[in-house]
Amino acid sequence: MIEGIIQIGNSILSDGGDMLCSLIKDVPSQNRKGKQMHVVKFCFNTQKDEFKLDCKEEIDSSTALKYAFIGSADGPASPQWFVTSSSYLYHITETLYNLTKVDLGSELNGKLKTIFSNYYVDLGDKFKPKNRYILNYKKYGIGEEDVLEILDKIESEETEEDEKRRYKNVASSLKKVYSREFENYIKTEFDMKKDEIGLCTILVDGVPLSDFKEYRQAILKSKQKSKGSKNVKGYCSMCGSSENLTSDLSKMKIKYYTTNQIIFASELKNYDKNMLLCSECLNKLISGENYIQNKLNTRLVGFTVYLIPHFVLGSPMNKKDLDKVSEKIQHSFNTVKNLSGVENFKDEIQNIADMRDRNTYFLINIMFYKKSNQATKIQKLIKDVDPSVFQKIMSVSYDISKLSRKIMGINYRVNIDLQTFYFMTPIRVKNSEPMNYRKLLQMYDAIFTQRSLKLDEFIKGVVFCVKIEFFDQEGYNVNGKSGIYNTILKANFCIKFLEYMGCMEEGEKMDVSNLKVRDDMKVYILNMGYDEQQSAMFLLGCLIGEIGNAQYRRMGEDRKPILNKLNFGGVDKSKVVRLANEVFNKLIQEKIRKYNEITFSECKRLMDANRDSWKLNKHENLFYILSGYSYDTMKAMLNKGGKENEQ
Repeated sequence: MIEGIIQIGNSILSDGGDMLCSLIKDVPSQNRKGKQMHVVKFCFNTQKDEFKLDCKEEIDSSTALKYAFIGSADGPASPQWFVTSSSYLYHITETLYNLTKVDLGSELNGKLKTIFSNYYVDLGDKFKPKNRYILNYKKYGIGEEDVLEILDKIESEETEEDEKRRYKNVASSLKKVYSREFENYIKTEFDMKKDEIGLCTILVDGVPLSDFKEYRQAILKSKQKSKGSKNVKGYCSMCGSSENLTSDLSKMKIKYYTTNQIIFASELKNYDKNMLLCSECLNKLISGENYIQNKLNTRLVGFTVYLIPHFVLGSPMNKKDLDKVSEKIQHSFNTVKNLSGVENFKDEIQNIADMRDRNTYFLINIMFYKKSNQATKIQKLIKDVDPSVFQKIMSVSYDISKLSRKIMGINYRVNIDLQTFYFMTPIRVKNSEPMNYRKLLQMYDAIFTQRSLKLDEFIKGVVFCVKIEFFDQEGYNVNGKSGIYNTILKANFCIKFLEYMGCMEEGEKMDVSNLKVRDDMKVYILNMGYDEQQSAMFLLGCLIGEIGNAQYRRMGEDRKPILNKLNFGGVDKSKVVRLANEVFNKLIQEKIRKYNEITFSECKRLMDANRDSWKLNKHENLFYILSGYSYDTMKAMLNKGGKENEQ
């Protein structure tokens, strides 16, 4: 994967590409509400001892490059000194102080030190440097209260006895007060809300600091070897060079490579022999990472995803070619993750098929990750995915959509995409983030690489989802508003999707020619590939559906007491027999026995014939019973109001 990232970096830096330009972060021109984003300029005038804010400039596609926005400094504890930031709080507190420590030439450093001494208030050595200095709001008309008076008030209210924690709490409270003052000021003066601030930058005497060549050189220097890093002997792990080597990869933004722990696999006191990069490859790595974060970063339901191509044959020779490949990869992934908006499947399938040209062959590494401060926690890495799998997913989904109309009628259509499987796998959700996601990501791995999945494990997960829906349990990713009949019916088509993808083997189909049930039931059983035991449970479920429909017509208010006869933890073999007897009695009670007697007879015949060789477990029994219930319920809903099934 590192090789793929370096290939991307090489494409960006080839033909004299600018290293600084390759570090620029993309900035959206609009926020989530569709409001225009702006640049907030901190304007310092050293000649007139003036300070003002300027919020007039709107963000466009060139703004990030114009002000050299490269994100925040590397590492969670690193001093923040970059003059263009997405956070205004950095410039209110620590940016100017840290800039005075950077070598920017005597003239510029002199101005910065003047600004720092005239415009900022020192809160004392009890605070850490990042919290010690604060812009003097009152002096320049932004706020009405003196910062030291605010500090005294907060200190008097703080009750923490431990001095270290006490001043950490004081600093946090002071930042909240200052943030509120700042936001109120820009709202009053510029009619602009906090979420309309896209970037904040610093101007000195009317000139953006990002325009100074000394500053830009300092940025590039900071992206090279870390301070105090040593030169090591050996060979670059990527290109084999022996010049300017380093094992310090702390500048990496996608931190998937451990460099600060002595682990068993290493058996070394340092990492010099594990991974070495020359300065050129390190630059390519940093550039490639930034490009991935900008262009190949996407989402799949509750997960963030990097799509990292690895060129096996040929490679994009310049950034223009790379942009084309990246756009196609991004488009293909985003299409198959959500197919609800796709109108013309055939055209879209062809678009995905055209992703690669004849001279280039690449595979894709799909990284599910979670950001934690400056670290990158890899949740799942799916390696060497052939891009043609996107075309296959699209084609199979199209086939499943046709199958659904064939089985259920022209009024029913289902789209199976990557998001569908998220709602078929029970996952605990905390603060909008999925927790126990391993099984789901293993399923995505199998779909992308066409590896085998176990049918019983998938069914067990679906049954758990239905249990969550039925009892309206909270804290899960499952949405119970659509009804368990929708979930189960869609799960059956998911199984067919996985079979068509080659992730599951089709079972032994029963011969339906001698089955004495309605033709539409035969069509469903045949196309779903049920065996005799599965068909028996399906027919039992259809009878439960008929009873439920009768109870609904009689009682209303979505009441179907027959479902209380089901144990949503699973129905074992002995309980299936008791359930069949209870179903028969309910058919009599609801006065619909004569309409369903043949179906019940066929159900009992199949159960008796397989009594000694029953192989379905309790979850599978319940799943196929619910499949019959869902089928019968959906059929009744489709036919309601005179809408006859056209199949």
